[in-house]
Amino acid sequence: MKSIIILCFIGIATATLSTDSDKSIETPCPPKNQFGEIAADQCCGNIEDCEIVATSRIVDDNGIGKYDEFIKYTNEYLTRSYEYFFLAAQFGTYAKERPGFEKLLSGLSDSAWNKGIEMIKEITKRGFSHKFILNKETATIMSSANVTELVAIAKAAEIEKSLLVRANDIHRHHSHASLDASHSCGYDAGLSHYIAEEIMEEKTETVRTLTGHANQLKRLFAQDPKLYPLSLFMFDKHLQ
Repeated sequence: MKSIIILCFIGIATATLSTDSDKSIETPCPPKNQFGEIAADQCCGNIEDCEIVATSRIVDDNGIGKYDEFIKYTNEYLTRSYEYFFLAAQFGTYAKERPGFEKLLSGLSDSAWNKGIEMIKEITKRGFSHKFILNKETATIMSSANVTELVAIAKAAEIEKSLLVRANDIHRHHSHASLDASHSCGYDAGLSHYIAEEIMEEKTETVRTLTGHANQLKRLFAQDPKLYPLSLFMFDKHLQ
């Protein structure tokens, strides 16, 4: 008797399963604003009918203007890369062959370009597109033709120091907020950490190195201007 009852249950379950298998599998509606705004209110049915606009933005709903200063700062790296390139090109000619200075300035050019591309990736990770917004003060690329070795090093030190100061200002903008402040104030802990770890530490060391080179060249010239060409030659060998 028990075996007959079990067989009856199995038959009923099989019939129910075969009936349900003929139905189309419906996609449940995700809750609204779970990943952003849902384009269509009626999204039940096929998955193709449900369009979700996902976003990785954490600052606010639109973030307009909140990252403009960081974007300008990113573009300044690209601009400075060309400026370093023009400076380096002067020390690799038949008229002025200074391989050490050329190597130093070319390295600064490559570093500025690579860091600019890296920062573009940082801003796009946050759900914003990069824009080529330039500061009026740094939009013009100066070729700085026919400069001396000392002037080139001093100019590079000035550029790096301005980038360091600017990074400090942008870090302050993205790292200060209070619990009762508006979420649209621009606070971004991840970006402020990136600026401190990946930009400011490196820039601090670069500024110290370049200012040291500039001061050393000044002392060499002050000690004996007549021996300065030989001192400059030895200094270039040191940079190589």
